Amino acid sequence: MRKARVVSASIALTVAIGTAAAQEKPVTSFEVQVPEGAALFRSDASPGYPPVWCGPNIVAIPGGEVLATGVRRWIRYFDLERRTFADEVLDDKEGAIVACSVDGSKRLTVIWETDAQTVGEFSLVSADSKRTTKLLDATAFLSADGNLRTFVFADRTATWPNWSGTLQLVTAGGPAPNSDVSRTQKFGNAAPASVSIASISPDGDIIAYSVRTVADPSRWDDPSALDIVISPFGQQTGVRLAVDELLKGADKLKSFSFDHDKLMVVGKSDDNKLVVKLVVATCSVKTSTPRNCRSALTELDADKVSVLGLGETGPIFGNIDYSGGSRVCIFESPEGKLRDMPSSCRMEGPSARVYGQYAPDVFFVLSPDRRHAAVLSKYRAPPNDRMATVSEWAVVPVARYRTR
Repeated sequence: MRKARVVSASIALTVAIGTAAAQEKPVTSFEVQVPEGAALFRSDASPGYPPVWCGPNIVAIPGGEVLATGVRRWIRYFDLERRTFADEVLDDKEGAIVACSVDGSKRLTVIWETDAQTVGEFSLVSADSKRTTKLLDATAFLSADGNLRTFVFADRTATWPNWSGTLQLVTAGGPAPNSDVSRTQKFGNAAPASVSIASISPDGDIIAYSVRTVADPSRWDDPSALDIVISPFGQQTGVRLAVDELLKGADKLKSFSFDHDKLMVVGKSDDNKLVVKLVVATCSVKTSTPRNCRSALTELDADKVSVLGLGETGPIFGNIDYSGGSRVCIFESPEGKLRDMPSSCRMEGPSARVYGQYAPDVFFVLSPDRRHAAVLSKYRAPPNDRMATVSEWAVVPVARYRTR
C-alpha cells in the first residue's frame, strides 16, 4: 500500500472561513439551512460520504473526483481552533472513513462487499495509511470509544427494523499488521442472541447493552421485555435498568448511547395510534452506577425527528422529513419542550433539482462536545450536468440552531 500524501497543510482559509455568503436559493429539501454568516468552514464533498470528527476541534470531510487515470480520493481535515485545513490524499484501495480517534492518529474504514452495503470489511488504519489492521466483516458499526480501541459491530440477518442477528465486541491494540485483535459475542453473562443494542463510553471505561428478558426475539425493542445493563468495561456483571421504568410512556426502544457523562436512551410512544412521539431519558454515569435517571415525553413525531445528542440547554434534534413542504434541519430545544417545528424546517420558494431524487443517508454530524455540527448545506444537480449531484458540508456552531 503506497504512502498517503498530505497537501495544502496548514493553509489559512480565506473565503471558506467566516465569510461564506448566505445559502443561495432555490434549495433542495435535503439541504440544511445555514444562518447567514454562521458557517465556520465549507467544503465540497463526495455525495454519500459524510464527515467524521477527530475529537471536538477537527472535522474530517471525505472528497473525491473521477479522473482519466482513475479515482482520486482525499480527506480534508479542518481545525476549528487554528482555522486551517489540510488535505490527505488516500490510497485508492483504502475504504471509506467511518470514525476517527480523538487525536487523529487512526481511523476506522469500511470497504463494502455488496452494492446494497449488507456486508463490509472494517479495518483500523493509521493516519499516514502505512499500517492497517483488519477487524472483521460485519453489516454495521454501532459504537466505539474515542481512542478506537474497543468497538461494537452488528451481524444482521434481517431487514431493519425486524432485527435478528448478533453483536460482536472487538478490541484492537492498534493499526499494525501484527496487532492483537480479539472478538467475542459475549456481553457479560447475557446470551449473545438476547443482546441487540450496545454502546461504549467515549473513554472506553463503561459499556451499556440491552438484554432481552423474554424468549420471543421479535420483542427486541419492547421496553417491557428489555433491561439495559451498565457495567465497567470487561466485567461480567453490572447494574440492570428496566427499560419500561426508564422510558416512561414509551412503546418501543429506538436507541441509546453515551453523551458527555450521561447515558441517553431514546424511545417512542404510539399516542392513540396517530402520532408517534419521542421519549428521551438520561442517566448520569460518571461512574458505572447510573444516577438521577429522568424521562421526558416530547411533542415531536418520532418517525420524522431523531435525537442527535445532548446540548447545553436540552436535546439536539434532527428533522429527517423532507417531503410535503418539509426540509431536513437541526435544532436544540430547552428540555425538549417544543410543539412546533422551527421555520428552518420548512421549504420556502422553488426547489432545486436533484438527480434521481436520491436522498442522502446522513444530514448532520455533531462534534463530540456537541458545540458544533457539520451539516449537509448543499445537495443538488449542477446547472451544467443534470446527471450528477454535487454536495457540500458546512461547520456551524450548534448555538446558531438553538430555539428559545
